[in-house]
Amino acid sequence: MSLGNTQTSEGGTIYPECLENNYILLGYGEDIDFSQCHNASLVKQRFIEAGYEIKPQDYNVTSVNTFVNKMREGDLVVISDGNHRFKAIAEVTSGYSVLEGDCDRDGYLQKREVRWLLTFDTPRPVDELCHTVFSQMTLYNLKDSVISREKLSALLNQKEETLEEVLNHVLVIDEINRGNISKIFGELITLIEPSKRQGADEALALTLPHSQQPFSVPDNLFIIGTMNTADRSLAMMDTALRRRFEFVEMMPQPALLAGCVVNGIDVQRLLKTMNDRIEILYDREHTLGHAFFMPVKALMDDDKPERAFAALISVFQNKIIPLLEEYFLKTGIKFAWY
Repeated sequence: MSLGNTQTSEGGTIYPECLENNYILLGYGEDIDFSQCHNASLVKQRFIEAGYEIKPQDYNVTSVNTFVNKMREGDLVVISDGNHRFKAIAEVTSGYSVLEGDCDRDGYLQKREVRWLLTFDTPRPVDELCHTVFSQMTLYNLKDSVISREKLSALLNQKEETLEEVLNHVLVIDEINRGNISKIFGELITLIEPSKRQGADEALALTLPHSQQPFSVPDNLFIIGTMNTADRSLAMMDTALRRRFEFVEMMPQPALLAGCVVNGIDVQRLLKTMNDRIEILYDREHTLGHAFFMPVKALMDDDKPERAFAALISVFQNKIIPLLEEYFLKTGIKFAWY
């Protein structure tokens, strides 16, 4: 199938529009609705009703009938670029419809939604897919005598491998400041630097002691280390690790509790007030996280105020008060819960 006439200003924009919006457009039939035309005869009759003069073997009828009735969901569509090249392959994902809205698009209004499987910035030669060149027709069925199923499969598999290669991967190390950094990373500590990763100018690879295989770290691996500095000071972390990571502070977010009012208690304001006082009396690293109160908010969102109030009491009795007692045990500061 060809998309747009590159010889006209309107036609030259059809292909980019289709890529952006995940559909293909046929430039025959304009804005006529063929949704009730289930065969070529009905398509022809609909053209005549719309004022078209239809000739025998008229390609208006042939192309629209193919687009509306012969094309099926799951079919693959090869987008040609002239007779000797192709630039995309798509999978049909919807039935037929007429594009609504602006009609000033060189008559391209007959629509099918698609999923783009392959698109090429530089069109590929036809012999990478077919045994012969493409026809001049806008839309037609590629028979086995024309298309090579083996070449098509190879192209699609190549796309899947490419996607897998560029897929990012994330390694999360929870409570990283509690672990023995030397044992966690070992010699990997050098390889995780951006300049030492696979493909970098100063890339390094180490030989694994048991398998004797070379090992390096790819640039699509992201390592996230979480920590609670209230439990263990950041100052105790290995210096070699500190300089290889970027640090993003994640402070409590009372705003996530907005609108949570339990038995007249504004939970957002409650958390903010407690943290303001903890920050003054102790330090900001020991402020309370909003996660304590998220189950309470969830119950209020589900319109269960009685259970929410019971959960709020439980949070204070079993989690917050014991934690505050531990915080202030050595400071001599007294606190009370009324």
